[in-house]
Amino acid sequence: MCVGKRKERNNNNNNNKDIYRKMNQDRANYLPPEWSDNARMQVLMNKAQPFDRLGQSARHAFWSGVINRWCHAKLCPTFSVQECVAALRRGTMSPRCLPEVLQDMYSQGEIVPYSEFVQGNISRRGESWGSWGTRMFVSTPARYTWSLLKQAMGLSGLGQGDLVNIIVLKELCDQLLNTVHHHFTTTNSTSPTSLLSVAQLYALTGLGSAGGSADTLQLLIDTLVTNGRASIAEHRGTKYVKFAMPGDLAPPEITDIELAEIDLSRAQNEVEEAVRKMNEETEQLKQQARTALKLGSKVEALSLLRRKKRLEKSLTTQLGALENVSICLQQLQHSRLNRQVLGAFQQGVAALKMAMGGKASSESAANTLDELHQVLEECEDVSAIVSGGVVEGQEEEETELQAELDQLLDTQMDQYKEEEEEMEQDLNMKLPDVPTSRPVVYGLPDSDRSPEVL
Repeated sequence: MCVGKRKERNNNNNNNKDIYRKMNQDRANYLPPEWSDNARMQVLMNKAQPFDRLGQSARHAFWSGVINRWCHAKLCPTFSVQECVAALRRGTMSPRCLPEVLQDMYSQGEIVPYSEFVQGNISRRGESWGSWGTRMFVSTPARYTWSLLKQAMGLSGLGQGDLVNIIVLKELCDQLLNTVHHHFTTTNSTSPTSLLSVAQLYALTGLGSAGGSADTLQLLIDTLVTNGRASIAEHRGTKYVKFAMPGDLAPPEITDIELAEIDLSRAQNEVEEAVRKMNEETEQLKQQARTALKLGSKVEALSLLRRKKRLEKSLTTQLGALENVSICLQQLQHSRLNRQVLGAFQQGVAALKMAMGGKASSESAANTLDELHQVLEECEDVSAIVSGGVVEGQEEEETELQAELDQLLDTQMDQYKEEEEEMEQDLNMKLPDVPTSRPVVYGLPDSDRSPEVL
């Protein structure tokens, strides 16, 4: 008995440790690096002095950033003051300045009470210009002044209900739009329409696996509907959402044709499933009839074959219905594509008319070409003038210089001829013959002066 209780107590302790370990891992996703600095956190946990504006600004920047990261980590823009205190508790200490920080965030429009947020969304749907002016220039300043007055009197009511983090809400809405746009960009050929059910959207965004809730998704959808980036409609007990695509300025509109495509697509899936089951049942009846014949039960085999025959007739009917549904769905898809092409043509025609400005005609085009030819001729004349001589009388000067150059060349050629003639004369002058004997050297003996013929 005691052993069983001890084991149960140990299991509970292990479960609590796992829970605390998971909480610490989750807290690590949104807690800043300063969280481990005891001296720094001791200052940030306490309230600032009444006239210490710098300290108040530092606490607001620090704790508002932590709150935003905390809401983003849990994929939920709504929270209560009690949840916020528990999430930001540091050991046995909780931030004493949190009420003032939340009040500052409310005054700056970063958070709003949930009831006020819902009421504002409802009032902004179909809002006229007069209502918008009243809300922007009367209601919002009055709310800000009243929040400051309540803060001064100590009557802040932010802790009485859930709060909505507007910054995180906008970020999650942008992420939802990006996810939907990526889905339709990658699966446009297989998607029968641009509508998504809330269940499909919940599975597509992965909120369930990431810890988000269906209430968070509904809040995001309502916010996008209020801002004109989505439309929602309930059809046959199912809520469908249509999102604005990139570049769309007007809010999306859910048409009856799109709802008809949804119905036809659902009917097609149901008929395909019924045909699949009939094929399986037909094959099973055929196998059972063969087994009955092997066992010698002809009556049972005949009964099974009759059931198979009736099922085949029903299968033929279902296949005909499936073909009709497929044709109708295909025609609807083609009509939707034709509407898109026609709309693109209309926008293109409007763009061309705007680009031409209403001044395009054959006469204006001919006049434009004539002006172009005239301008080109003028450009050629200007080029010819620019490429000509700059100094007046340049051609006469060029002629004189050329004549002087020719005269110098003629003089130089005459000198060359005279030099060549002198060289020829020097070469043609008469020289004596070469001697054929040794010269006589006087003062030598006769024997030594005997002539020797060379």
